[in-house]
Amino acid sequence: MITWIHVGVKEMGKKLLALSGSCRRNSNSEHLLDVFLDEFISVAPDSYVIKMVLIDGSRVIKEKSQETGSLKGLEFLQYPGGETAVSERVWDIRPCLGCDFCVSGKCVQQDSMEEIYGKLNSADILVLSSPVYFYGLPSHVKAIIDRCQLFYNKKYRRKEKWRQQPGTGILLVCGATSGKQLFDGISLCVRYWFDAIDFEFSGKVVVRGVDKPSAVKKQIKALDEVRELARSVAERL
Repeated sequence: MITWIHVGVKEMGKKLLALSGSCRRNSNSEHLLDVFLDEFISVAPDSYVIKMVLIDGSRVIKEKSQETGSLKGLEFLQYPGGETAVSERVWDIRPCLGCDFCVSGKCVQQDSMEEIYGKLNSADILVLSSPVYFYGLPSHVKAIIDRCQLFYNKKYRRKEKWRQQPGTGILLVCGATSGKQLFDGISLCVRYWFDAIDFEFSGKVVVRGVDKPSAVKKQIKALDEVRELARSVAERL
């Protein structure tokens, strides 16, 4: 099901940050993300796109390893004009401590979130794709959101701006069951995250009943909705 949230047209922007929240490579939710990015780039080929795969948990079984280092993620870059690059990364994202140090305007922890803060700040478009874990987001994705309490405090307690203008926020989600409230928790969480970091919630595509690997590839209507949403975002820039 595609949901549209109408927002005002903003000035030309060419930087897109995509977060793949699945712990498995080539998952259903990552496929949704790739379909979105392919369509977006086809319409806006001069865009600069960063795709972050936060964790590749499938390597544990594949490499018969139980070491944390096997949970390596990836970073894909698509430069204006079509040049691409990929690098292996280990993202160190610690949970929020609830210490309120960020009321000072800075997070007390120094880890990969410092880099992610910079990426969020420079992005004009933010796309989050994720599976559903117990009607919520996977813990590593939620950790990123919780660490953005820094920007909630900047916006609402310190009355500071950290972006020149609002960005465009998109949500793509796959869930295994057909529960009526399957996406309610994630949608609310992401909506208020986008608000805190100054991204306008501009649309989402959610797909129920998708569990087995590659199952979403058979959801032709949902994939068309993702492409339609990507085109709409690209054409509005």
